[in-house]
Amino acid sequence: MPKRAKAYIDAMIVAGITFLAIAAGHWRSSDPLRFVLFYVLGLVISTYKVRLPRIQGTVSGGFVFVLIAIAEFSFSEAIVMAVSTGLVQCMWKVKRKQAPRQLLFNLATMVNSATVAYFPRYLLNSVNLEQPTICLLIASALYFWVNNLSVLTALALVEDKPVGTIWSQCSLWSQWYFFIQVALAGLISICMRLEGWVFSFLIIVILMVLQLALKRIAKLFSNIKSHERRAKRYDGINATAEVSWMDRHGEFHVTNARILDVSELGATMESPEPFSASTIHICAPKHNIDARGEIRYCYFRSGKYLAGIEFHLILTKRQLLSVLQTRE
Repeated sequence: MPKRAKAYIDAMIVAGITFLAIAAGHWRSSDPLRFVLFYVLGLVISTYKVRLPRIQGTVSGGFVFVLIAIAEFSFSEAIVMAVSTGLVQCMWKVKRKQAPRQLLFNLATMVNSATVAYFPRYLLNSVNLEQPTICLLIASALYFWVNNLSVLTALALVEDKPVGTIWSQCSLWSQWYFFIQVALAGLISICMRLEGWVFSFLIIVILMVLQLALKRIAKLFSNIKSHERRAKRYDGINATAEVSWMDRHGEFHVTNARILDVSELGATMESPEPFSASTIHICAPKHNIDARGEIRYCYFRSGKYLAGIEFHLILTKRQLLSVLQTRE
């Protein structure tokens, strides 16, 4: 890792620890019961993860409760909510454990973002202007940009690339998911002020129970075993494929990638360069693969770009068996 990247990451971690220490040293809670209930609810919601197109890993709903804490709770409570929901998101049922420095950086980024986002509330309170809606909109925008720019800057320093280049490779799906969470946080905040926090808390719990019940019912009426067999991934293919795509500037790219695993639904590929498009064409005539696919994620690891591909056209059983023969 370059020295500049290490210095930047360490500086962000120190800033996050400092803000966390300030929040702990000036702890204040006007209604401990209200905070504890929403705190536990925020931790539970953080375990619900959503996978977005072209995004490595998942995103959780904990951000909703961070915004609620910024709008309705004290600074100390908002910081505790941010670091706790972030810790659950980073540690709960993850396929690959994060390195200690990476984990500290992610948590520090959330603390720093929540601190900056809470600042407009101080300004509004100093002039006796109580506008929760305006405060929430400003806070959410600050949190989003501070969080994203912090992470993008770290990636740019690690990969020695401009921040704009890294940003162009990211998906806009995260922005739409962010807008949905801001709308939910705004509705909950308004409901808390109009009907009281107990009513809002009960409504959230009921919605969570209904969502879980509907999910279980959907599983009962779907052929899960058949889907799992169809989506099973076979490791050790070690086959090469020609990948082509058109970037947003109209430039045509062609590269040779290595297939790490494949199924009827998609594949994991290792490429010497990133795929600067949402859709690519995969051609491996030797293995009867000729299909278009959507980039689910693409990130840099060990000198190569690791990408997850979801096929637009499901491979036939004959094509899949042909691919699997390369293992023999």
